[in-house]
Amino acid sequence: NKKKSASFDDSPPHLFPVGAVDAAFTRGSTTYVFTGDQYYAFTDNYETPDDGYPRPIVSNTDGLPMVDRIDTVLRGPDGKLYFFHNDRRSFSQSGDLRIHIPTAGRWDMERRSNIGTSGIVDAALTINDRIYLFSGDEYVRFTAYNGQIGQHPDPGYPKLIRTNTEGFPQQHRIDAALQAPDGELYFFHNDRRVFSSSDQLQVFNNTGDRWGNGEKSSIGTSGIIDAALTVNDKVYLF
Repeated sequence: NKKKSASFDDSPPHLFPVGAVDAAFTRGSTTYVFTGDQYYAFTDNYETPDDGYPRPIVSNTDGLPMVDRIDTVLRGPDGKLYFFHNDRRSFSQSGDLRIHIPTAGRWDMERRSNIGTSGIVDAALTINDRIYLFSGDEYVRFTAYNGQIGQHPDPGYPKLIRTNTEGFPQQHRIDAALQAPDGELYFFHNDRRVFSSSDQLQVFNNTGDRWGNGEKSSIGTSGIIDAALTVNDKVYLF
């Protein structure tokens, strides 16, 4: 079969100030974008938000956690959505969003990693049956068996991002990660305003030049990617 190519669009319209989008995810035909204490919903297109948006996250009626903010969203191999709230050092999950679980207690109960000591998740990525959580200069990996995610990080974790041998760029930190429709992985490093990809890990290109269409978007002027998501065969960057 011919490998399917990704279609890379410009960032969505300038609804959000530079650096203001914290997380985004798609459920069905609707994409939810979180910025500060508010969120937007886009159904079928990204030209304009759905009627009635933005709305406060804390009083939402869309089946989202009723909190002040959402920093990272992960769709796990178990089919659940995980919402990370770094200000609270906690996360919630689909099924019972009212329960807030300490991030460190679930994802590193032995307090051996940055997640265990800080309770913060910078970026998250699911590849097949494995979850990767990035925090500061480290990352941890979890493997799902029969659809159930393990209670502890895989043996040998945490690992330093800069010395990893798992196909991630050997850099100090990863601020956003994306798997494109063609299977290629993209990693964004906001401190350097550059990105790398899984087929050329040692090549770093200017984020604004590649993804921001020059200076026609906030990405073009800032070189910063706060969140990324794939919808069908298109990639959207915030």
